[in-house]
Amino acid sequence: GVLFDNRATDVSEVSSDGKYIQPLLPSGETVADATVMSSLGSLWRMTRPSNYLGVVLFHLLGTQLGLSAAVSAGSATMTLSQLLLTPSHLAVLLSLLLTSGTSMMVNDYYDNRKSNDLLPINIRLDTPPVTPPPRVVKRAASFLYALLLLTVTVVPGSLARLCVVSATMTTFLYTEHLKPLTWIKNMSCALIIGLAPLTSAAATLDLLLGSASTMKLPPALIRVTLMLFLSFWGRELTMDINDAPEDDANSIPTVPVVYSRKFASRAAAGLAMAAASVSLLRLSYTGWRQFLLSVTGCAWHLWHAWGVVKSQGEDSEIVEHAVEGGKLSVLLWMASFL
Repeated sequence: GVLFDNRATDVSEVSSDGKYIQPLLPSGETVADATVMSSLGSLWRMTRPSNYLGVVLFHLLGTQLGLSAAVSAGSATMTLSQLLLTPSHLAVLLSLLLTSGTSMMVNDYYDNRKSNDLLPINIRLDTPPVTPPPRVVKRAASFLYALLLLTVTVVPGSLARLCVVSATMTTFLYTEHLKPLTWIKNMSCALIIGLAPLTSAAATLDLLLGSASTMKLPPALIRVTLMLFLSFWGRELTMDINDAPEDDANSIPTVPVVYSRKFASRAAAGLAMAAASVSLLRLSYTGWRQFLLSVTGCAWHLWHAWGVVKSQGEDSEIVEHAVEGGKLSVLLWMASFL
């Protein structure tokens, strides 16, 4: 079997009968000759580099919240820039990036291995272009997981290390064991994202205040973690609405498939309201800027969620707008915590 990528490529080799080809990689090699080194470009794209900016933002937010807590305790011995360049803190960022990349690669590996069980060795001319075969993807993922486990040993603080290990195990178990579980599927994705700022903040507190500091986490950090978990849980549900026909055909028991699109849209709206409540309902605000950012994020998020509910999940364009609009609302919410 082979893995497919939906990006265009101009490499192909027509067989003598004009119907089948021997798949070629961008390097000019056949699939049978592919190695990790010759497939680095395709493997890099499989890690979804577009996600890395979000990972960095979560890391910066968690670091700033941890630093603010240390300043309040009168024990801030480093500035934000100094802290970010500390080797052990760079290891935290690397672990978050590796978790994100390996989760995408491993998910593609298992999904495509299943879907390609019925495909012939040679593929037709009108099929999508070829990416590295499963054996190469598996080897690359093994290298990344080995690097991730090595990085964990440098991450400061037991709580931060626990978060990294938990996220790593979730990514490893996701496709084979967690994805077939209807509600757990979406919760797993949301958990990985919610743990990102918590990991960075816990590492920051350990560096500045010592291991005992993580026994009492700042309230703002707890709210950020919960808010991200709820909002991305709802976003994952919303994404599954448009994927329902394909998931149904592949026997993936997502919420829209098991219940209905209408039910999924209402469940996602409920999670959106819960996330908005966590962001908005605080004991106090330090200024109007925080309040306005929080209110704007809530209004934007709930407006898109209500649009999906009104369409009962049947309008794919509205659903897509809600998924994309959720990015802005999360950014506004994150800014309101600074």
